Amino acid sequence: RPQSMQDDLPPLASVLVFAYVALAASALAEIGRTSLRLPLITGYILAGAAAGPFALQLLTKAEIRSLTFLINDDAMGFIGFSAGSKFLLSDLRTTLTPVLLLLLGLVSTTYALVIGGTSLA
Repeated sequence: RPQSMQDDLPPLASVLVFAYVALAASALAEIGRTSLRLPLITGYILAGAAAGPFALQLLTKAEIRSLTFLINDDAMGFIGFSAGSKFLLSDLRTTLTPVLLLLLGLVSTTYALVIGGTSLA
């Protein structure tokens, strides 16, 4: 039987606790950034670890599992956007050519090893 979208949704209480933890993490991350000069992502990770089932137990393992689809996609997108927004193209222009050459060398070497390995098998 096909599952409905509602079967995949986490309980409302879990979503509310997660929202509370996310807001607290944002505030703590900002404090860490200003007073300790830590990257924001470090504050988010520390707050998430503290709120989890191994410290303050604001979220249980079951609640975290039910929130997985929400957290994985959205959090990874947010982290990528946050990290990417720190890079300016004008700052990267001087290092872009060596990085691209290194990337080309790594990809070429990987393909050569895979093709060479499969032809020997």
